[in-house]
Amino acid sequence: MKLETPELINLLILATPKMAASELIQKCLEIGMTAQPYRASPQDSNLPAFDVGHQLRFDTDGSLAAGFDVLEKDGLVLQAGFQIFFHRGLFGSKSKKHYQEIVTHIEQHYGPGVPTEAKGIAILNYGDPQTVCYISKTKALGKDVVTVRVGNRIFWG
Repeated sequence: MKLETPELINLLILATPKMAASELIQKCLEIGMTAQPYRASPQDSNLPAFDVGHQLRFDTDGSLAAGFDVLEKDGLVLQAGFQIFFHRGLFGSKSKKHYQEIVTHIEQHYGPGVPTEAKGIAILNYGDPQTVCYISKTKALGKDVVTVRVGNRIFWG
């Protein structure tokens, strides 16, 4: 089953501030994701401390691989999000189309993002009273990578 990015974004925005982490993971399994062992990333050191991480895999159109992460703190969702890897194309990439679709969908909820750049990575930041959100795009290991993360505002102040 291939998952559509609007479905994932809605799940993130609605679930992160309201669902227990276990409920979000159960929902992910119900819509066809597959649980994987959590692998810590270097970016974890930039986050508030969390109790446990959960990693899932899913399929989406045009991607090489896609992952969904849930970081849990005190039974709640500290942060959840997904990362999609695409082949790099000679005349553009499917990642550009997906990225724009994701931005459009996120901005329907949050309004315009605040652009920043860190270490060559283009980032758009968003927020509302319950969540903080970012979307980034970068190139890694010869692939285009689009990342979306939504954090629970109670842990981000």
